[in-house]
Amino acid sequence: MADALDTQAMNLEILDLFTHAESRLLIISPYLSIYPNLRKTIEDADKRGVNIVVIYRKIDEKSDVMDWLTGLEHIYIGYSENLHAKYYGEDHIAIIASMNLYQYSQVNNEELGMFFDDKRDSEAFYNMFFFVRKIIEHSNLIYATIKPEFVDKKKLINKVPTVSFKKIPEPINNIIDAEPVTEPVANDDEKIEGFCIRCGKKIGRESEIYYCDSCYTRWKQYNNPNYREKYCHICGKPVQTSAYRPVCSDCYSSSIEMINKKKDIVLKNVNH
Repeated sequence: MADALDTQAMNLEILDLFTHAESRLLIISPYLSIYPNLRKTIEDADKRGVNIVVIYRKIDEKSDVMDWLTGLEHIYIGYSENLHAKYYGEDHIAIIASMNLYQYSQVNNEELGMFFDDKRDSEAFYNMFFFVRKIIEHSNLIYATIKPEFVDKKKLINKVPTVSFKKIPEPINNIIDAEPVTEPVANDDEKIEGFCIRCGKKIGRESEIYYCDSCYTRWKQYNNPNYREKYCHICGKPVQTSAYRPVCSDCYSSSIEMINKKKDIVLKNVNH
């Protein structure tokens, strides 16, 4: 089931989404005014080789947003005169929102959005991708340094349809094909206990808390042990969890000792 997001939760999820993008980052927002911390996250994604697509309707001419965007290495910028949709997506996560990627909206407005992932909401996730593709195809190309078929080239998600653009920029050979990584299937005795409850990354049974390093750093900024997370710490199953209740119902009875042992660390961060 998709999750509802208020303004604060949406800001957190968008920042988290940008942080963990693997091969693509799609930003569809009628108005753009990207604040410094979010810019840094997008720049980091660009340095990782993430292909960034931005579709907009209006940018403040007095701002440096366009100069900054065109300074990225893996960027496709399109203009849509009638754009009203707001969509933020990466390889596995998508957010449909009332909120523009505009600093005033992110700070002052009461916004509402919906969070989807490709495991729990696969049908909705991929249906949205088809509509997003249409928005991209119907936009007017402003600037690009990446080939339009970037999603197909990356091959990191086999189910994602090929994205094609009507307006194709000059080909630039700056995209390296990446073959899917196949992980060996572990026997029951070899299964790794310990997944980040926010991004689902394997972190091992010896981890001191329920997050990977990146997500743990973000969680500590707010120290909210009741904040809704997305995965079971033990089996990695997509399910609503939190730092206070980090496991699914199936894993709870067998992990009470582990939860009690790590709870002191959770409380320590909450109290500081």
